[in-house]
Amino acid sequence: MILRRKISQELAIFKENERWILKILKVSKRLYSTGKTSQQALLDIQIRKSEIESELNNKRFELSQLNDRLDYLIGSSELKMNSIPWQLLRSDSKKRKDHKELSLKEKIKAKELSLTASRQNYIPDVTVSIGYTKRANIDENGDFVGAAISFPLPLSAEKYSKHAQATQEKYRAVKNYENYIKGKKRDTSVLSKEIDKLSTELNILEKKTIKFARNSREITAKSYGLGNSTYVELLQSELKLQKILMQKVLLEAKRDMKRVALKYVKGEALYE
Repeated sequence: MILRRKISQELAIFKENERWILKILKVSKRLYSTGKTSQQALLDIQIRKSEIESELNNKRFELSQLNDRLDYLIGSSELKMNSIPWQLLRSDSKKRKDHKELSLKEKIKAKELSLTASRQNYIPDVTVSIGYTKRANIDENGDFVGAAISFPLPLSAEKYSKHAQATQEKYRAVKNYENYIKGKKRDTSVLSKEIDKLSTELNILEKKTIKFARNSREITAKSYGLGNSTYVELLQSELKLQKILMQKVLLEAKRDMKRVALKYVKGEALYE
């Protein structure tokens, strides 16, 4: 859906450019009719119009392809962009459930139980027996009553081998868990810093760069209409604004992809 939003925003940029270039084309035709601009200027502006139309067509095709894939994956491509809870990407969820972390913890418990069982295998089974012998008082010492305790010595190599294996398996399970937690902290830190970097770039673009580029295009267009600026300067200002707007869309997509990745690493839900 982030990619779909990106393509839709790019499509909107090209549509706005198309409307703008059509106005400029009308102005150019008027200037050409009064001899204030050259035929080359008129042709170059028409070429730029054709380029925008081609870019529009490509973006429409991209969006159509993406909608087909969405329809195949989720059974519908009619999801509205404003129905998606984008605000979840900007907030920290208290509901966290890292299934991989839970799985690793359960493996440690299982290996601990296995190790406990192997330890208990060292304790042999004790057999207690009681015997009674009737002696018919042949020596006036009465009958014999005896008791015996017997158990096997735990000298089996198989028992030692199983215990060693259980110990190693538990050690590996603990190390896997510890390594995962370390990796999770590292990935969380890296992703958070990348998100901050992209957010800072976007903030500068939105508050300064885009504003300056729009003003530059408007001023150049007015100056061109009066015959004071060249068509080359006009097209340069238009292309510069388009490049900046496209960069903004790209950075927003990258930032939100990082936000999704961060939520995945933390085990946060992507739904309300």
